[in-house]
Amino acid sequence: MIQRYVKTAILVILTMYGVCSMAQQQRPSSCGEDGQGLFRDWYYEAVLHLVRPPDWQYLISISFSSPGETKYILRMTVDRKFELLRGTPEKSIVETLEAADHICALPLDPFEALGSVHFNWRRVSIPQNTFEQLDQDFTRAVAKHVSNAQSRYGERLKSRAETVYLHTPVFKFSYDDGVERMEIESTDSNDERGKNDPLNIWAHSVLKLAEGHFAKQ
Repeated sequence: MIQRYVKTAILVILTMYGVCSMAQQQRPSSCGEDGQGLFRDWYYEAVLHLVRPPDWQYLISISFSSPGETKYILRMTVDRKFELLRGTPEKSIVETLEAADHICALPLDPFEALGSVHFNWRRVSIPQNTFEQLDQDFTRAVAKHVSNAQSRYGERLKSRAETVYLHTPVFKFSYDDGVERMEIESTDSNDERGKNDPLNIWAHSVLKLAEGHFAKQ
């Protein structure tokens, strides 16, 4: 009987040691008053970028996040369905990650933090021609965005001036058609010449489309 208790105690100690070892690998060894200090803008952006609906599969996908932590996804599925999805967090992502950081429970890998971030997803089917038009408009907007950057090169070289945006929303886009994959972002404002970025115009067209569809549900 005593041997059984001893074996059980040893097993419990070994199990606790294993759990503690894993915890030490996932987070800093000490937790100060300010927590880990791991949570930064890059961490938040990485988590938001990784957020996907449960049934994540596609042939073509265009996703972007908008101010307010809302995520939009246009996709053509493997069975050739065309959808617009909108995901909103059940609780502020910033607050969730900050709380975990404060108690030193924030994983070093942002992917592992997805388990603590929960989204509500709504979706609507859209016509194939609408999806194809939006896909073409997006790639054209990317090309124009790059062209605009090239055209500013001479002006930047002469003026050596830096453009600073204060508290300006930013759209972050992700495109994947199985061959081409790209990540790009644009500031939701006019440039110094008073022109709006074509990517912003595209994003607002999707926001308007989403508002019309989801208001009917």
